[in-house]
Amino acid sequence: APPPPSPPLRVHRPASLRLDHMGLPSGVVNSFIAGGVTNVYPWQRAAIDTAADGASLVYCAPTSGGKSLVAEVLLVRQLTRRAAEGRPGRVLFVLPYHSLVTEKVGDLTRRLDSMYQRRGPKDWQTPVAVRGFAGPESEGTPLARPLGCSGQEV
Repeated sequence: APPPPSPPLRVHRPASLRLDHMGLPSGVVNSFIAGGVTNVYPWQRAAIDTAADGASLVYCAPTSGGKSLVAEVLLVRQLTRRAAEGRPGRVLFVLPYHSLVTEKVGDLTRRLDSMYQRRGPKDWQTPVAVRGFAGPESEGTPLARPLGCSGQEV
């Protein structure tokens, strides 16, 4: 008897490197685009896909190599997933320098704020609290819920 036919070959296309193809909220994509970022590098897409299900991920890249972009994409995906499940999300983002903490708090506040609808033009409350902790002058616990925050925390 002849051998059984081989299954058809599956051609795997490389994943898109465009940020707007990664399942991020449009406001978040627009905030990246406003900052000049429209695509990721292939290694970044591989890292994002590896941790897409919430798995742990350890990766190394040189300074200015794009590590923060990977972390931010995964952070937004996780917060979006948990919000869709009706669960609060918490994320701890570790940075090496006080100046980077200050910069990232501002960046994340603007980027995550775009994920949520406002009830009106003067409604400045958001279900996301972004807090920075740097050195001994910081008070509190990084993952403790801040007073007045009813939603997610970064």
